[in-house]
Amino acid sequence: MLAVCDAALIIGDPALQIEPDRLPYQTLDLGAEWVEWSGLPMVFAVWAGKKAHLTADVSRAFADSCRWGLNHMDEIVSAAVRERGFGEQLVRKYLTEHIVYELGARHREGLELFRKLARTVAAETVAGD
Repeated sequence: MLAVCDAALIIGDPALQIEPDRLPYQTLDLGAEWVEWSGLPMVFAVWAGKKAHLTADVSRAFADSCRWGLNHMDEIVSAAVRERGFGEQLVRKYLTEHIVYELGARHREGLELFRKLARTVAAETVAGD
């Protein structure tokens, strides 16, 4: 990607395989940059949907799925090591220290700030056209 582009956003499995210190490029961790700038946690993803479709059954299914995953962490880690070739320590740390499974007040505050800033930039961009 960087052979033809000025920058790249790398997420998912490829991001876990990169060792930033070994790259000939400047690298930034978006979460760390956001925390340093805002003082709030960065929320990269949430489960969301239209209110009409987020029934009690759907909510319960998501909660049950999360609970199952947390209760079967060893199996999930083993599968990631076996099927994706990651080291066990990396996978376990990522799944238990880097992913937050329930948002607290500070996470919601960070999410709201990001949403407010994104809306402001979008409005300024439209107004500038």
